[in-house]
Amino acid sequence: MRACGSGSRRAGASWPAPMMLSVALAAAGCATVGPRTGEPVPPQDYRKLVTDKAPDFFAKSVSVGGLEISALRREEHYLAADWSACLKAYLDGRTRLFAVYFRDDKIVEMSSAVQVDACKKETFEPLTIPPQPEKQPKK
Repeated sequence: MRACGSGSRRAGASWPAPMMLSVALAAAGCATVGPRTGEPVPPQDYRKLVTDKAPDFFAKSVSVGGLEISALRREEHYLAADWSACLKAYLDGRTRLFAVYFRDDKIVEMSSAVQVDACKKETFEPLTIPPQPEKQPKK
């Protein structure tokens, strides 16, 4: 399970009191995610949501090459999302994979993909980000 999941400590290992408090607070935060009721409606235009968010997601110092996106799919591992897609980005000449999570027609998380996201198995299509208008200096 992604986020709100279990740690990597061995069973039976003792946890220091401050760590137990941190785990309890993290678990309480996970409890605020509402339960899924019925079949959730997919985002109307997940590709546009990603193109709107991508310019702010990548650091300004990084050279972003082409972007590609996978098809939208039902999310079963990340409790805060109902849908997900994978994003392939060419950053500073290297290919990187990212997972994008959606709920209620919004992006709720965008992060580096991990194995459970299964982005390496996805098929991607080009994603074009329209040029951003230059911000006018305030007078």
